[in-house]
Amino acid sequence: MSSIRTKKVESLLQKELGEIFQKHYQNHGMVTVTEVSITPDLYIAKVYLSFLVTGLDAQAAFEQLLHHEQDVRYRLSQKIRHQLRKMPELHFIFDDRTRHSIHMEELFNSIEIPKDAKTDSSTDELK
Repeated sequence: MSSIRTKKVESLLQKELGEIFQKHYQNHGMVTVTEVSITPDLYIAKVYLSFLVTGLDAQAAFEQLLHHEQDVRYRLSQKIRHQLRKMPELHFIFDDRTRHSIHMEELFNSIEIPKDAKTDSSTDELK
């Protein structure tokens, strides 16, 4: 269960990291910070990243971004240095939930329901 303080820090990190990715890492595609989860001691933050890329695989874009992890951490520390005593350790996690949900929606849309199966099941129970 998260405290109010951890929720505020998670929100701050999500906002600031989103701005950093938008300003400095557009060559990796559109990077979205989908979620930030921080430990109660505020020392470790899991940062979930989703990618919308053209010409690259999203996983490859994520791996390229990992090469800039120290730079991202430095930029973040410059932005939040007056709000947190210690900069949390960042663990970037590839978030594939968006692509997975799009794929599931496509699968559901491709299912064809026979016309005779579209009857109301509640009327079948009354017979």
